[in-house]
Amino acid sequence: MRHAVKMPSIMRSDAISDAISDALSTSATSAADATSADALIAADATSAAALIAADATSAAALFAAIVDDDDAAAAAAAGLTASHASAGAAALAATHS
Repeated sequence: MRHAVKMPSIMRSDAISDAISDALSTSATSAADATSADALIAADATSAAALIAADATSAAALFAAIVDDDDAAAAAAAGLTASHASAGAAALAATHS
């Protein structure tokens, strides 16, 4: 007949304490990872917005120089900005999903 060997209560207490500590540590790591991911997404969005604005400004200046028509240049820049904004949003969504 086999008899179950009981773990001393101090060892059970240590095992429970270790399990709780591990769970809390995992929770803290997950929260830190989520915060880092949010910060990266925000930085990417800010960088994308800056690139879109720079592209639109460059395109408008180039177009104005070529056709010597500020209204047409503004329209072209607006179209380019909208196009890049859509592409940028899609790229961000794909990257961070």
